[in-house]
Amino acid sequence: MKKLILGLFVLNVSWTSLLAQKFETEYLDSLLKDPFTTLETQQISAVNFTKATGYDFKPEHLNLVGALARREYDLLRERHPLTDADVTKFKKPNGGHVEWANLVTAHRFEGIAKSVHERLRNIYKDKILEHPVRVINNVGGMWAVMEIYNCSTTEYVALFGSMFPQKGYSGLYPFMEVYDIMVDGKMVSHGIETDTTLPVTYEAGEISLLENSERRIYALETGAMMIDYGRGFIPAAMDQGIFTPYKNNKDFASMRDQVLACAKSFLNRIH
Repeated sequence: MKKLILGLFVLNVSWTSLLAQKFETEYLDSLLKDPFTTLETQQISAVNFTKATGYDFKPEHLNLVGALARREYDLLRERHPLTDADVTKFKKPNGGHVEWANLVTAHRFEGIAKSVHERLRNIYKDKILEHPVRVINNVGGMWAVMEIYNCSTTEYVALFGSMFPQKGYSGLYPFMEVYDIMVDGKMVSHGIETDTTLPVTYEAGEISLLENSERRIYALETGAMMIDYGRGFIPAAMDQGIFTPYKNNKDFASMRDQVLACAKSFLNRIH
């Protein structure tokens, strides 16, 4: 067991097992009532973590960011329930109509995503891209939208999610570990070895760790979203994450935008 410092408090987790940490609503509300102090504490924590380990991002810290963004959206909706007028915030569709359930899902997804990016940007400054481009990602049969926030040779941070239920293969990454930090919705996954075939459920506020060379099958429910954090030798994963989707779908725009985002993020890091 290692002791890991998470912003304002300390928790113990096992790095050899799947990670899980959910936050109490009362705790999140107390942080949201004093946003300046919370932001300042998170900034100090991030700087100290980088100095101590050489890494910029800690999974548990990213989890707190996601939890605060989700709670902030929930409180906003309690004060101001959605109305039909909210559909005007989205691009008008060519024909068809917008069903209420889909409006609610899309509005929630976009609201939380915006808050996650703003919070990360406030904490990490230029380590988070100011204007992340959104791409279509397709790895292992999973279709999702993705925004790249940070990319270097040793780390990447992205937002990953879908409006529709998805299931597929995790991919296999011999040179890095991947943390799926659930921001909203639910994910269920299981491995292929006899001791990992039991399906494990991850809800908002919980973290799944895909270790080096581990393989899983997983599924996301409608509107599920996560902060995807990879740590290790990131260039080795570019074929699966960036080039394979292009080979499968000929989506040149998504490949181009991901490569440019990674290049811009890398240049921001060295300046």
